[in-house]
Amino acid sequence: MGPEGAVRSFRALGGHGLLMAIHWGLFDLALHHWKRPIENLFALKALKLWSPEPGTPSDVVQGQEIRSEWWRCGGGDPKLMPPDSSR
Repeated sequence: MGPEGAVRSFRALGGHGLLMAIHWGLFDLALHHWKRPIENLFALKALKLWSPEPGTPSDVVQGQEIRSEWWRCGGGDPKLMPPDSSR
């Protein structure tokens, strides 16, 4: 399931809280760019996301979103960066 399907499913199941995108950057096996799934979700401003930087302790607080953009900054743990950022 891609990001669009995840959002459709979240809404169809009555989702009105936080959506946590998981496994979007686990493997670089897709035909699309590594960042595309999370970028598509970030474009939906009406959707509350819980997307902290991997490995960073955080608490899930009802209604409080976390929109970390750790993959955009180029910093952080190199193991968490895309295998090939040119794709």
